[in-house]
Amino acid sequence: MSGEKMIVVTNVFGPLNKGDWELFSRLVQALQERLPAYTLGAIARDKELTESYFPDVQIGEQIGKVTNAGALGRLQIMFYIVISLLSVRLRIFEFLLPVQQRKSLDMLRRASLVVACPGGFLEDSSKSYLTHLVQLIISIWLGKKLVLAPMSVGPISGFFSRSVLKYVLSRCDKIYVRELYSKDFVEGLGLQCVISDDIAFMLINEVDTDLIVEKKWIACTVIEWSFPLSDEKALVRARYIGAMIDSLNYLQEKFGLDVYFIRQVHSDMPAILEVAKGVKGGYRIGDESQDPLGVVSVLRSSCVVVASRFHSYIFSMAARCPGVAISYLPKTTGMLKMYDLDDYCLDIYTLNSRQIIAAVEAVYLNADIYRAKIDEVGARVKVSSSDFINSLSALLEG
Repeated sequence: MSGEKMIVVTNVFGPLNKGDWELFSRLVQALQERLPAYTLGAIARDKELTESYFPDVQIGEQIGKVTNAGALGRLQIMFYIVISLLSVRLRIFEFLLPVQQRKSLDMLRRASLVVACPGGFLEDSSKSYLTHLVQLIISIWLGKKLVLAPMSVGPISGFFSRSVLKYVLSRCDKIYVRELYSKDFVEGLGLQCVISDDIAFMLINEVDTDLIVEKKWIACTVIEWSFPLSDEKALVRARYIGAMIDSLNYLQEKFGLDVYFIRQVHSDMPAILEVAKGVKGGYRIGDESQDPLGVVSVLRSSCVVVASRFHSYIFSMAARCPGVAISYLPKTTGMLKMYDLDDYCLDIYTLNSRQIIAAVEAVYLNADIYRAKIDEVGARVKVSSSDFINSLSALLEG
């Protein structure tokens, strides 16, 4: 459209994951407040679901998304990826793509600025990360200004995968990372980046914690994880599930409360049900449609949390609910180390129930120290989140 000014956010997982939901919400809110003259567009994994929660944002479908599974689906993904890349040079090819993926290409062409959504999608535990890179490659080939919002980058193994990632990152106008592992990873590729706080931490400054809330739950998130770094995946997974069951049973007996399973990601349900089956006391599984503030409300009503999903730990910090984080990727360890909270972080690969119980009891008994650290985090993120948005404004004006 003639005269239109547009910012497009790529790689949106959104409401499919409550952590990504909060990240995208924060980004949309900040862009609408600070850059109101710009139309917002987004390329999302689930177009219809994202549209239902963000009606003011133009939503297109993730390029390369297919409905078929197995070998046929993989071939179809590759076909869409190749066609979308060819379409950058010869638009006639794009008519071979689904309508909503053509819409995404059109938005990228109209964009004044492309922002890669904050999150943790640039790592190779899932090969879908190559699909995410395609959206960024198209933006680069179209000559767009490109910024990576505060995110985690890596781990990435393999010469080809790392080469493609380096190609993309080297052509970004600015790269923001949210923890030390990612900073080291990007700098190890010979590139520069800026370390900034995960923008979901902004929740810490917005939750009224003066109101006394009755404690009704022991909260937790359980992850269905592939354990890509282990040669004994089934054994390590069984050990993780067993550690969660044993520690929750201990905590139930200690506090006399039911367990609340936060349903942060739909794909976690098999692991949630497996742990729930082993819990001896009462439990409840949260609603999949529960929004991030609903999760914070549950955590305010909880005495402790065992968080296998990182953003559920951020939500617990906002609620000032003491607990421990279980790290399945370096992003968790790296972020908590930045805030001097690494004593409350456990490695999923070596986990046992004794570790969980000891860490929970330590943070619970020293809750005042924990909450003081959370207040320090809250003061810090006000500055870094503002710096990130200011940089987008400067890039557009430049």
